[in-house]
Amino acid sequence: MSKVDFWFLNLAVRTPISFLTVFPYDQCIVPDPYLTPFKLSTNQIVDSLFNLFQDGFLSTITPADLDSLDTKLVDEILTKAFIPSRKQIKAALDRENLDNNYDDKELYYFLTEEGAKKWKSVAKPKWNQFFRRCILDWESVSENLLNNSIPPYGSIFCCANKKFGEKIISIEHLLDDPEFISYPIKNSIIWEKFTPWHPVYWKTLPCGYAVSYQVELVEIDKNIEQSNESSDLIEQKKQAREWYQKISNWYEN
Repeated sequence: MSKVDFWFLNLAVRTPISFLTVFPYDQCIVPDPYLTPFKLSTNQIVDSLFNLFQDGFLSTITPADLDSLDTKLVDEILTKAFIPSRKQIKAALDRENLDNNYDDKELYYFLTEEGAKKWKSVAKPKWNQFFRRCILDWESVSENLLNNSIPPYGSIFCCANKKFGEKIISIEHLLDDPEFISYPIKNSIIWEKFTPWHPVYWKTLPCGYAVSYQVELVEIDKNIEQSNESSDLIEQKKQAREWYQKISNWYEN
């Protein structure tokens, strides 16, 4: 499998994604290395995606059909799926025309079971390391930031390995952030176990965990030079960053 084909599969590993996630190089005002890593034109993208659909690695669904599903797992998504034509793919990539016919032309694509197998054969995922973060109550946090008042706020992530999850929480205050230091509030930590568990829409594991907790944000004093940090703290931060980076790389890319 070519690097380009793998890139298209990799974009849809965690969740079905809009074709608008893919930026044709000829439509970019300011090229972005993440969005256009191979500088593919619209026609090149259409050709690559069309072949992946024809090979059975990808399928397509409309946003409305995706929203109508009770669960967003691959078996159910496939009940509403279809293989798009070249014309449909090109229309879904055309941002200018989508502005006028957004609801009619926007499409999502996702991995089929064959696509997931192909991705796994290349990526060799380590599911034991998998975790996913999100933030709760972000709107209320934003309001408090404007008022210069930052109360404890909610954080949540899911993971396959509870021990890894516990370590992530324990080193959170050591991970780099340009504005704040995050201190998890220990007595707020709540774990929930799921049996079985779906880390992504096409994968099932025997179990997984979700953890929610409150975090106190302490604003970093930018007047204090980093060089004033103790050697022990510098080493702790270094080790925390290295471990977190290692765990974050749960598949070969």
